[in-house]
Formats: sequence, C-alpha cells, structure tokens
Amino acid sequence: GNAVIVEPHVTGYVSVLAVNDNEFVHKGQLLLKIDPRDFIAARDQAKGQLDLAEAQLRNAEIAHEIAKTTFPARLQTAQAQLAAAKATEAKAEADYRRYHAINPAAVTREQLDQVIAAYAQATAQVMQAEAQVKESNLVPQNVAQTQQQVNQWQAQVEEARAALEQAQLNLGYTELTAPQDGWVTKRNVVQGNYIPAGPEVMALGSPRVWIT
Repeated sequence: GNAVIVEPHVTGYVSVLAVNDNEFVHKGQLLLKIDPRDFIAARDQAKGQLDLAEAQLRNAEIAHEIAKTTFPARLQTAQAQLAAAKATEAKAEADYRRYHAINPAAVTREQLDQVIAAYAQATAQVMQAEAQVKESNLVPQNVAQTQQQVNQWQAQVEEARAALEQAQLNLGYTELTAPQDGWVTKRNVVQGNYIPAGPEVMALGSPRVWIT
C-alpha cells in the first residue's frame, strides 16, 4: 500500500502524542503536538514589531504631509523677512548718507554714532535673512527626505508583516495532523521527545492495499 511520510516543520518537545502505532486515523485528526510556547512568544513579538513599524509609518506619513506645507511656508517667511530687512537697510543707508552729507557742526557725535550703528545693524540683519532664505530654499530636498522616511518605514512594515506571517505559520506547524485516512506506522517518537524539523516521525499507510 501507499504510505505518506509525516515530518515536522519546526523543532521542539512533543507535548502531546495523540496516536499509537497501527492505529487508524482520519484525515485532519491530530497526530502529535509540539510545545507551542516558544512559537506563541515569537508570534507575539512579531506582532509587536509590526504594530511598532505601522505606528512609525503613520508618524512618518503625518510628518511628510506637514513638511509639504511647512517648508514652503518657511521659505515664504524667510523671503518676507529678507525683504523687510532690505527695506530697513535702505532707510538706514539713506540716513547714513544724509548725515554724512550735512555739515558736521549741525549734528552731534551721538546722533552720528546712532546712524552708523543702525546702518551696520540693518546690514547684518540682511545677511542673516539671506542665509535664512538660502537654508529654507531647499524645499524639494526637504520634502523628498520626509518621503524617503515614509518609504523606509513602509519597507519596515512589509518586513515585519512577513515575519508575523512566518511566526503564525510556525505556530500552526506545532500541530501535526493526518493528511489522509490511514494506518499509523513507523512511529519513532514518544511524548517528551525533542524532535528536529525534517526527519520522519511516522507514516500513514493507505487503507487501500493490494497483493502482487
């Protein structure tokens, strides 16, 4: 008769041995069970990693949406500040030139010093505003960077989801069931044995036999 080999997919201790040699079993009937506690822990850990990756992905997506508005707004603000600084500088420069054009006896030294200081301060503010515009002008690069972070977390989510699916499969492999009706034969395992993945633990002989 034909026989189907029964081999475990995962490694562990046999916690339940539900059949004996030469016993007839039906398709889907439990044959043996490997201690599932390590596999339950692995599944729960994989689930936690997936939840964490999904939360990080949501945060990255929110940050990306904010960036698409924030970075252009920062550039507009910096440009406005630069325009205001240049206007202040122009007025300070006009005052500076006017005070230097009039008779020195008509102004006090304190007034002249104030005009010079105001002009220098206005010039420094323009330089600072220009630097801010230059920094804020990288709108496409900054937005692309946040998109890259979204892509990275999407990859992390897919990886974590695959790990969870594998952990769930491994947990399911802890229960070996009969793939068909048949007679248990060649059983070489007892309850409490540590069995590796792969080697045969028993076979199921087909109920249909013949003589040649």
